[in-house]
Amino acid sequence: EPEICNITNEIEDLCAKASKAVGGGILGVDLMEDKEKGLVVHEVNNTVEFKGLVKVSNINIPKEMIEFALNSIRK
Repeated sequence: EPEICNITNEIEDLCAKASKAVGGGILGVDLMEDKEKGLVVHEVNNTVEFKGLVKVSNINIPKEMIEFALNSIRK
């Protein structure tokens, strides 16, 4: 079952940097914990899975994705 992951400043910063490195957009950033390095980016995906997130979040993920896309083309 999915669990809530509290987004720390470190996670947010690392994901933002990974997103920026590939041009941004709606992305899935996979992180792993390394005993020596701490959190590291494992991969950045241009398709995202959010079925688990929907189960533990009160956010309408598809709606947010559509709004992000519309706002991006309006800029």
